[in-house]
Amino acid sequence: MRASMTHVFGRDFGLGNEKWHKSEKTGRMEGNPSVSILLASYMVSLRNRKVHIFFFMSFSLHLKI
Repeated sequence: MRASMTHVFGRDFGLGNEKWHKSEKTGRMEGNPSVSILLASYMVSLRNRKVHIFFFMSFSLHLKI
């Protein structure tokens, strides 16, 4: 999902691979929003929750809870 967002923003919208940041010159946001640190940490937290749920479900099915 993130790879497709990076592709669309980078290639189709011409924003490249530069991180999403606030420009010191203009004060506007520049770069590719899908490469931002905030989005990267959000995607990691989603993956961790998905793994946690998977192991919980597997464990409960094993115990037949």
